[in-house]
Amino acid sequence: MNKTIPLLFLIFLSFRLYSAAPEKAIDTFQIHTMITKMGVDESLLNFKNNFFKSIVFKDANTIYYNPEGTLMLFKIENNDSLVVLQLSKSIYHGHNFKRNLFTHGDTLFSYGGEGLFNVFPHLIFFDEKSSSWLKKEVRNYPLTARKVVNSWKTKDKITVLLNHYSNEQANSNFAFNHFSLGEINLITSEYKNLFDFTNEGDKELRINNGDFQYHSEKYDLMGFYNSNGTCRYQIFNKIKGELFQIPFLTTTPSINGINYLYIHDNQLFFRNNESYLDSIDLMKTEKLNVMNYFNFYRSKKNNNNKILYLIFISATFLILGLIIYIKNKKPFKSNNSYINIEKILNTYKGNNISKDELDKILNIAHYSYETIKTKRSVLIKEINQRKKVNIVRVRKIDDKRYFEYQIK
Repeated sequence: MNKTIPLLFLIFLSFRLYSAAPEKAIDTFQIHTMITKMGVDESLLNFKNNFFKSIVFKDANTIYYNPEGTLMLFKIENNDSLVVLQLSKSIYHGHNFKRNLFTHGDTLFSYGGEGLFNVFPHLIFFDEKSSSWLKKEVRNYPLTARKVVNSWKTKDKITVLLNHYSNEQANSNFAFNHFSLGEINLITSEYKNLFDFTNEGDKELRINNGDFQYHSEKYDLMGFYNSNGTCRYQIFNKIKGELFQIPFLTTTPSINGINYLYIHDNQLFFRNNESYLDSIDLMKTEKLNVMNYFNFYRSKKNNNNKILYLIFISATFLILGLIIYIKNKKPFKSNNSYINIEKILNTYKGNNISKDELDKILNIAHYSYETIKTKRSVLIKEINQRKKVNIVRVRKIDDKRYFEYQIK
Protein backbone atom coordinates (compact mmCIF):
# COMPACT_ATOMS: atom_id res chain seq x y z
CA MET A 1 0.00 0.00 0.00
CA ASN A 2 2.80 2.39 0.90
CA LYS A 3 4.41 1.74 -2.47
CA THR A 4 1.16 2.17 -4.35
CA ILE A 5 0.33 5.67 -3.07
CA PRO A 6 3.62 7.29 -4.21
CA LEU A 7 3.25 5.57 -7.59
CA LEU A 8 -0.28 6.85 -8.05
CA PHE A 9 0.85 10.29 -6.95
CA LEU A 10 3.64 10.32 -9.55
CA ILE A 11 1.23 9.23 -12.28
CA PHE A 12 -1.23 11.96 -11.23
CA LEU A 13 1.55 14.58 -11.07
CA SER A 14 2.98 13.63 -14.46
CA PHE A 15 -0.48 13.88 -16.00
CA ARG A 16 -1.04 17.30 -14.45
CA LEU A 17 2.28 18.55 -15.84
CA TYR A 18 1.64 16.97 -19.20
CA SER A 19 -1.81 18.50 -19.61
CA ALA A 20 -0.96 22.00 -18.34
CA ALA A 21 -3.74 23.81 -20.21
CA PRO A 22 -7.32 24.92 -19.39
CA GLU A 23 -8.06 22.98 -16.21
CA LYS A 24 -11.50 24.38 -15.46
CA ALA A 25 -14.68 24.78 -17.45
CA ILE A 26 -15.09 28.25 -18.92
CA ASP A 27 -18.45 29.71 -17.87
CA THR A 28 -19.11 31.93 -20.88
CA PHE A 29 -22.56 32.96 -19.59
CA GLN A 30 -21.10 34.33 -16.36
CA ILE A 31 -18.19 36.00 -18.18
CA HIS A 32 -20.58 37.68 -20.61
CA THR A 33 -22.82 38.84 -17.77
CA MET A 34 -19.90 40.35 -15.85
CA ILE A 35 -18.60 42.20 -18.93
CA THR A 36 -21.98 43.65 -19.91
CA LYS A 37 -22.36 44.99 -16.35
CA MET A 38 -19.25 47.06 -17.06
CA GLY A 39 -21.27 48.98 -19.63
CA VAL A 40 -19.54 47.53 -22.69
CA ASP A 41 -21.40 47.87 -26.01
CA GLU A 42 -22.61 44.38 -26.93
CA SER A 43 -22.54 45.20 -30.66
CA LEU A 44 -18.77 45.61 -30.39
CA LEU A 45 -18.30 42.37 -28.49
CA ASN A 46 -20.35 40.03 -30.68
CA PHE A 47 -19.62 37.70 -27.76
CA LYS A 48 -21.52 34.61 -28.88
CA ASN A 49 -19.84 34.36 -32.27
CA ASN A 50 -16.36 35.68 -31.49
CA PHE A 51 -15.41 34.76 -27.92
CA PHE A 52 -13.49 31.56 -28.64
CA LYS A 53 -11.43 33.15 -31.43
CA SER A 54 -10.65 36.19 -29.29
CA ILE A 55 -8.93 34.55 -26.33
CA VAL A 56 -5.43 33.32 -25.50
CA PHE A 57 -4.25 31.56 -22.36
CA LYS A 58 -1.52 33.18 -20.32
CA ASP A 59 -1.49 30.06 -18.13
CA ALA A 60 -3.92 27.27 -17.24
CA ASN A 61 -6.31 29.58 -15.36
CA THR A 62 -5.62 33.04 -16.81
CA ILE A 63 -7.20 34.14 -20.09
CA TYR A 64 -6.75 37.31 -22.12
CA TYR A 65 -9.93 38.28 -23.99
CA ASN A 66 -9.50 40.81 -26.81
CA PRO A 67 -12.84 41.09 -28.65
CA GLU A 68 -12.36 40.63 -32.36
CA GLY A 69 -11.94 43.92 -34.23
CA THR A 70 -11.40 46.05 -31.11
CA LEU A 71 -8.62 47.20 -28.80
CA MET A 72 -10.62 46.39 -25.68
CA LEU A 73 -8.91 43.90 -23.41
CA PHE A 74 -10.13 41.82 -20.48
CA LYS A 75 -8.22 39.56 -18.12
CA ILE A 76 -10.17 36.54 -16.90
CA GLU A 77 -8.98 34.72 -13.78
CA ASN A 78 -10.69 31.34 -13.86
CA ASN A 79 -9.79 30.09 -10.39
CA ASP A 80 -12.07 28.97 -7.56
CA SER A 81 -14.01 32.16 -8.13
CA LEU A 82 -14.31 33.86 -11.52
CA VAL A 83 -12.76 37.33 -11.81
CA VAL A 84 -12.98 39.55 -14.90
CA LEU A 85 -10.85 42.70 -15.12
CA GLN A 86 -11.02 45.29 -17.91
CA LEU A 87 -7.44 46.23 -18.79
CA SER A 88 -8.17 48.43 -21.82
CA LYS A 89 -11.31 50.47 -22.36
CA SER A 90 -10.44 51.56 -25.88
CA ILE A 91 -13.59 51.80 -28.00
CA TYR A 92 -11.49 51.63 -31.16
CA HIS A 93 -13.22 49.38 -33.68
CA GLY A 94 -11.36 49.01 -36.94
CA HIS A 95 -8.83 47.08 -38.96
CA ASN A 96 -7.70 44.40 -36.50
CA PHE A 97 -10.17 41.71 -37.41
CA LYS A 98 -8.39 38.41 -38.15
CA ARG A 99 -5.31 39.55 -36.23
CA ASN A 100 -2.95 37.02 -34.69
CA LEU A 101 -3.30 37.29 -30.90
CA PHE A 102 -0.54 35.61 -28.88
CA THR A 103 1.62 35.90 -25.77
CA HIS A 104 5.40 35.95 -25.52
CA GLY A 105 6.63 35.77 -21.97
CA ASP A 106 4.28 37.97 -19.95
CA THR A 107 3.45 40.24 -22.88
CA LEU A 108 0.34 40.08 -25.05
CA PHE A 109 0.83 40.82 -28.76
CA SER A 110 -1.51 41.45 -31.67
CA TYR A 111 -0.14 41.15 -35.20
CA GLY A 112 -1.77 42.28 -38.43
CA GLY A 113 -5.48 42.58 -39.06
CA GLU A 114 -8.00 44.00 -41.48
CA GLY A 115 -11.39 45.73 -41.61
CA LEU A 116 -13.18 48.90 -42.70
CA PHE A 117 -11.74 48.40 -46.20
CA ASN A 118 -8.26 48.73 -44.74
CA VAL A 119 -5.40 46.53 -43.57
CA PHE A 120 -2.88 46.80 -40.73
CA PRO A 121 0.54 45.18 -41.29
CA HIS A 122 2.22 45.97 -37.94
CA LEU A 123 2.93 44.36 -34.58
CA ILE A 124 1.46 45.91 -31.41
CA PHE A 125 1.64 44.89 -27.75
CA PHE A 126 -0.30 45.73 -24.61
CA ASP A 127 1.56 47.83 -22.07
CA GLU A 128 -0.01 47.22 -18.64
CA LYS A 129 1.64 50.29 -17.09
CA SER A 130 -0.08 52.69 -19.45
CA SER A 131 -3.10 50.41 -20.06
CA SER A 132 -2.70 50.93 -23.79
CA TRP A 133 -1.64 49.19 -26.98
CA LEU A 134 1.71 50.33 -28.40
CA LYS A 135 3.39 49.67 -31.73
CA LYS A 136 6.39 47.36 -31.56
CA GLU A 137 9.21 48.72 -33.71
CA VAL A 138 10.84 45.98 -35.79
CA ARG A 139 14.18 46.63 -37.47
CA ASN A 140 14.45 45.89 -41.20
CA TYR A 141 10.68 45.49 -41.45
CA PRO A 142 9.67 46.08 -45.09
CA LEU A 143 8.40 49.60 -45.73
CA THR A 144 6.27 48.19 -48.53
CA ALA A 145 4.42 45.77 -46.22
CA ARG A 146 0.69 46.06 -46.93
CA LYS A 147 -0.97 43.08 -45.25
CA VAL A 148 -0.16 40.15 -42.96
CA VAL A 149 -1.57 37.19 -44.91
CA ASN A 150 -0.49 34.49 -42.42
CA SER A 151 1.58 34.47 -39.25
CA TRP A 152 2.38 31.99 -36.51
CA LYS A 153 4.58 32.08 -33.43
CA THR A 154 7.08 29.39 -32.46
CA LYS A 155 9.28 29.97 -29.42
CA ASP A 156 10.94 33.38 -29.92
CA LYS A 157 10.02 34.09 -33.51
CA ILE A 158 7.03 34.85 -35.72
CA THR A 159 6.92 33.37 -39.20
CA VAL A 160 4.99 35.71 -41.47
CA LEU A 161 3.74 35.81 -45.05
CA LEU A 162 3.49 39.45 -46.10
CA ASN A 163 1.72 41.03 -49.04
CA HIS A 164 3.44 44.16 -50.39
CA TYR A 165 2.50 47.35 -52.16
CA SER A 166 3.94 47.67 -55.65
CA ASN A 167 4.50 50.41 -58.22
CA GLU A 168 1.55 49.22 -60.30
CA GLN A 169 -1.63 51.24 -60.48
CA ALA A 170 -4.22 50.43 -57.82
CA ASN A 171 -6.72 49.04 -60.36
CA SER A 172 -4.10 46.81 -61.98
CA ASN A 173 -4.28 43.03 -61.64
CA PHE A 174 -0.65 43.18 -60.54
CA ALA A 175 -1.04 45.90 -57.91
CA PHE A 176 -0.68 43.55 -54.92
CA ASN A 177 0.92 40.42 -56.36
CA HIS A 178 4.21 40.67 -54.45
CA PHE A 179 4.58 38.36 -51.41
CA SER A 180 7.43 37.51 -49.07
CA LEU A 181 8.00 34.93 -46.37
CA GLY A 182 10.05 36.12 -43.41
CA GLU A 183 10.63 35.92 -39.66
CA ILE A 184 10.43 38.39 -36.78
CA ASN A 185 12.77 37.69 -33.87
CA LEU A 186 10.86 38.69 -30.73
CA ILE A 187 14.08 38.90 -28.68
CA THR A 188 16.02 41.22 -30.99
CA SER A 189 12.93 42.84 -32.63
CA GLU A 190 14.43 42.26 -36.07
CA TYR A 191 12.88 41.09 -39.33
CA LYS A 192 14.63 38.64 -41.67
CA ASN A 193 13.40 38.03 -45.19
CA LEU A 194 13.52 34.40 -46.38
CA PHE A 195 12.31 34.69 -49.98
CA ASP A 196 9.89 36.54 -52.29
CA PHE A 197 7.45 35.41 -54.94
CA THR A 198 4.54 36.72 -57.00
CA ASN A 199 0.99 35.40 -57.01
CA GLU A 200 -2.39 36.64 -58.25
CA GLY A 201 -4.15 37.36 -54.94
CA ASP A 202 -3.79 35.74 -51.51
CA LYS A 203 -6.88 33.50 -51.40
CA GLU A 204 -4.98 30.25 -51.96
CA LEU A 205 -2.14 31.40 -49.67
CA ARG A 206 -4.24 32.10 -46.55
CA ILE A 207 -4.74 29.82 -43.57
CA ASN A 208 -8.18 30.67 -42.17
CA ASN A 209 -8.34 31.28 -38.42
CA GLY A 210 -11.73 29.73 -37.73
CA ASP A 211 -14.41 30.42 -35.10
CA PHE A 212 -12.48 28.61 -32.38
CA GLN A 213 -8.75 28.93 -31.82
CA TYR A 214 -6.28 27.37 -29.42
CA HIS A 215 -2.54 28.05 -29.63
CA SER A 216 0.14 25.80 -28.18
CA GLU A 217 3.89 26.07 -28.61
CA LYS A 218 3.94 23.67 -31.54
CA TYR A 219 0.38 23.63 -32.90
CA ASP A 220 -2.54 25.92 -33.71
CA LEU A 221 -5.99 24.35 -33.45
CA MET A 222 -8.86 25.92 -35.40
CA GLY A 223 -12.56 25.10 -35.48
CA PHE A 224 -15.17 26.18 -38.04
CA TYR A 225 -18.80 26.12 -36.93
CA ASN A 226 -21.37 24.53 -39.23
CA SER A 227 -25.01 25.61 -39.38
CA ASN A 228 -26.18 22.22 -38.03
CA GLY A 229 -24.28 22.70 -34.77
CA THR A 230 -21.28 20.55 -35.69
CA CYS A 231 -17.74 21.85 -36.11
CA ARG A 232 -14.96 21.14 -38.59
CA TYR A 233 -11.51 21.18 -36.98
CA GLN A 234 -8.05 21.46 -38.46
CA ILE A 235 -4.58 21.55 -36.93
CA PHE A 236 -1.55 23.50 -38.05
CA ASN A 237 1.92 22.21 -37.17
CA LYS A 238 3.86 25.46 -36.85
CA ILE A 239 7.27 23.77 -36.93
CA LYS A 240 6.63 21.95 -40.22
CA GLY A 241 4.17 24.47 -41.70
CA GLU A 242 1.71 21.60 -42.15
CA LEU A 243 -2.10 21.90 -42.03
CA PHE A 244 -4.11 18.72 -41.53
CA GLN A 245 -7.20 17.07 -40.04
CA ILE A 246 -7.51 13.91 -37.94
CA PRO A 247 -10.29 11.28 -37.61
CA PHE A 248 -10.48 11.91 -33.82
CA LEU A 249 -12.01 15.34 -34.44
CA THR A 250 -14.55 14.40 -37.12
CA THR A 251 -17.24 13.71 -34.49
CA THR A 252 -16.13 16.28 -31.89
CA PRO A 253 -18.90 18.83 -31.19
CA SER A 254 -18.56 22.61 -31.11
CA ILE A 255 -16.78 24.07 -28.10
CA ASN A 256 -18.92 25.78 -25.47
CA GLY A 257 -16.47 26.27 -22.59
CA ILE A 258 -17.81 23.43 -20.48
CA ASN A 259 -16.29 21.12 -23.03
CA TYR A 260 -12.96 22.12 -24.50
CA LEU A 261 -10.16 21.16 -26.87
CA TYR A 262 -6.49 21.90 -26.24
CA ILE A 263 -3.02 20.66 -27.12
CA HIS A 264 0.05 20.12 -24.95
CA ASP A 265 3.29 18.93 -26.56
CA ASN A 266 2.06 16.43 -29.18
CA GLN A 267 -1.02 15.37 -27.23
CA LEU A 268 -4.51 16.59 -28.17
CA PHE A 269 -7.05 16.62 -25.30
CA PHE A 270 -10.85 16.81 -25.40
CA ARG A 271 -12.85 17.43 -22.24
CA ASN A 272 -16.57 16.74 -22.75
CA ASN A 273 -19.56 18.26 -20.98
CA GLU A 274 -19.31 15.64 -18.20
CA SER A 275 -15.62 16.55 -17.61
CA TYR A 276 -14.48 13.24 -19.12
CA LEU A 277 -11.02 13.70 -20.64
CA ASP A 278 -9.93 11.90 -23.79
CA SER A 279 -6.69 12.36 -25.71
CA ILE A 280 -4.73 11.27 -28.75
CA ASP A 281 -1.09 11.48 -29.83
CA LEU A 282 -0.80 13.72 -32.89
CA MET A 283 2.46 12.06 -33.89
CA LYS A 284 0.81 8.64 -34.16
CA THR A 285 -2.67 9.37 -35.50
CA GLU A 286 -3.68 9.31 -39.15
CA LYS A 287 -3.56 12.69 -40.90
CA LEU A 288 -6.15 13.73 -43.47
CA ASN A 289 -6.13 16.47 -46.14
CA VAL A 290 -2.50 17.37 -45.45
CA MET A 291 -1.21 20.65 -46.88
CA ASN A 292 2.35 21.84 -46.30
CA TYR A 293 2.43 25.61 -46.63
CA PHE A 294 6.21 25.90 -46.42
CA ASN A 295 6.50 23.68 -49.50
CA PHE A 296 3.60 25.47 -51.18
CA TYR A 297 5.22 28.90 -50.76
CA ARG A 298 8.59 27.55 -51.91
CA SER A 299 6.91 26.12 -55.02
CA LYS A 300 5.62 29.61 -55.80
CA LYS A 301 9.16 30.95 -55.46
CA ASN A 302 10.55 28.15 -57.65
CA ASN A 303 7.86 28.73 -60.30
CA ASN A 304 8.79 32.41 -60.39
CA ASN A 305 12.46 31.45 -60.78
CA LYS A 306 11.61 29.04 -63.60
CA ILE A 307 9.65 31.73 -65.42
CA LEU A 308 12.51 34.22 -65.03
CA TYR A 309 14.97 31.55 -66.20
CA LEU A 310 12.88 30.80 -69.29
CA ILE A 311 12.54 34.51 -70.06
CA PHE A 312 16.31 34.94 -69.68
CA ILE A 313 17.08 31.95 -71.92
CA SER A 314 14.56 33.07 -74.55
CA ALA A 315 15.89 36.62 -74.52
CA THR A 316 19.48 35.36 -74.76
CA PHE A 317 18.71 33.20 -77.80
CA LEU A 318 16.73 36.03 -79.38
CA ILE A 319 19.59 38.50 -78.94
CA LEU A 320 22.20 36.00 -80.18
CA GLY A 321 20.03 35.20 -83.20
CA LEU A 322 19.61 38.88 -83.94
CA ILE A 323 23.35 39.50 -83.66
CA ILE A 324 24.13 36.59 -85.98
CA TYR A 325 21.47 37.77 -88.43
CA ILE A 326 22.78 41.33 -88.50
CA LYS A 327 26.37 40.15 -88.74
CA ASN A 328 25.67 37.81 -91.62
CA LYS A 329 23.08 39.99 -93.31
CA LYS A 330 23.98 40.86 -96.93
CA PRO A 331 22.15 43.28 -99.17
CA PHE A 332 21.77 40.49 -101.73
CA LYS A 333 21.06 36.80 -101.34
CA SER A 334 24.03 35.41 -103.28
CA ASN A 335 27.31 36.30 -104.92
CA ASN A 336 25.54 36.06 -108.29
CA SER A 337 23.94 39.43 -107.64
CA TYR A 338 27.36 41.00 -107.08
CA ILE A 339 28.74 39.33 -110.22
CA ASN A 340 25.90 40.70 -112.35
CA ILE A 341 26.39 44.20 -110.97
CA GLU A 342 30.14 44.00 -111.46
CA LYS A 343 29.64 42.93 -115.10
CA ILE A 344 27.49 46.00 -115.74
CA LEU A 345 29.90 48.32 -113.91
CA ASN A 346 32.86 46.98 -115.93
CA THR A 347 31.27 48.43 -119.06
CA TYR A 348 31.59 51.87 -117.42
CA LYS A 349 35.22 51.53 -116.34
CA GLY A 350 37.13 54.79 -116.77
CA ASN A 351 33.90 56.77 -116.87
CA ASN A 352 31.73 58.65 -114.44
CA ILE A 353 28.05 57.85 -113.93
CA SER A 354 25.31 59.79 -112.11
CA LYS A 355 23.82 58.85 -108.81
CA ASP A 356 20.54 57.86 -110.46
CA GLU A 357 22.29 55.61 -112.96
CA LEU A 358 24.23 53.88 -110.18
CA ASP A 359 21.03 53.32 -108.16
CA LYS A 360 19.41 51.63 -111.15
CA ILE A 361 22.45 49.35 -111.61
CA LEU A 362 22.38 48.49 -107.90
CA ASN A 363 18.63 47.81 -108.19
CA ILE A 364 17.73 50.15 -105.32
CA ALA A 365 16.06 53.01 -107.18
CA HIS A 366 12.57 51.94 -106.07
CA TYR A 367 13.28 52.48 -102.33
CA SER A 368 12.67 55.65 -100.30
CA TYR A 369 15.29 58.39 -100.27
CA GLU A 370 16.78 57.49 -96.86
CA THR A 371 16.75 53.77 -97.61
CA ILE A 372 18.49 54.36 -100.94
CA LYS A 373 21.23 56.34 -99.22
CA THR A 374 21.82 53.57 -96.67
CA LYS A 375 21.75 50.71 -99.17
CA ARG A 376 23.95 52.57 -101.65
CA SER A 377 26.61 53.12 -99.01
CA VAL A 378 26.55 49.47 -97.91
CA LEU A 379 26.63 48.10 -101.45
CA ILE A 380 29.49 50.36 -102.58
CA LYS A 381 31.49 49.21 -99.56
CA GLU A 382 30.76 45.53 -100.25
CA ILE A 383 31.59 45.79 -103.95
CA ASN A 384 34.83 47.64 -103.33
CA GLN A 385 35.88 44.99 -100.78
CA ARG A 386 35.51 42.32 -103.50
CA LYS A 387 38.11 44.26 -105.55
CA LYS A 388 36.62 43.30 -108.90
CA VAL A 389 35.60 46.84 -109.59
CA ASN A 390 35.99 50.07 -107.62
CA ILE A 391 33.37 52.79 -107.16
CA VAL A 392 34.60 56.24 -106.08
CA ARG A 393 32.40 59.23 -105.34
CA VAL A 394 33.74 62.42 -106.98
CA ARG A 395 32.46 65.95 -107.56
CA LYS A 396 30.98 66.75 -110.94
CA ILE A 397 33.35 68.71 -113.16
CA ASP A 398 30.68 71.10 -114.46
CA ASP A 399 28.96 71.66 -111.10
CA LYS A 400 30.99 71.17 -107.94
CA ARG A 401 27.88 71.19 -105.78
CA TYR A 402 26.94 67.69 -106.88
CA PHE A 403 28.58 64.28 -106.91
CA GLU A 404 28.86 61.47 -109.38
CA TYR A 405 30.55 58.09 -109.27
CA GLN A 406 33.76 57.12 -111.00
CA ILE A 407 34.08 53.48 -112.04
CA LYS A 408 37.63 52.11 -111.92
